[in-house]
Amino acid sequence: AEQKWNDKWSTFQRYLTADVSGAGVDDTKNYTFGVAYQYNPAVKFELVYDKIDYGQGGTEKGDDRLIRLRTHVVF
Repeated sequence: AEQKWNDKWSTFQRYLTADVSGAGVDDTKNYTFGVAYQYNPAVKFELVYDKIDYGQGGTEKGDDRLIRLRTHVVF
């Protein structure tokens, strides 16, 4: 989902569930929340919080988090 606040600012969220059918493997869930600033038509910045939850089964266990600053340049 994305919410445009004006021509420059927007917020967004994403949710993903990966259904893993392996024996003893939990589903993986991913949550993303972010704020985007459109500097000009060719440059956009995003500040994003991302969390992934692997569950307790399989080779990956627990969860992981990150905060990133992303720059999009269109040319």
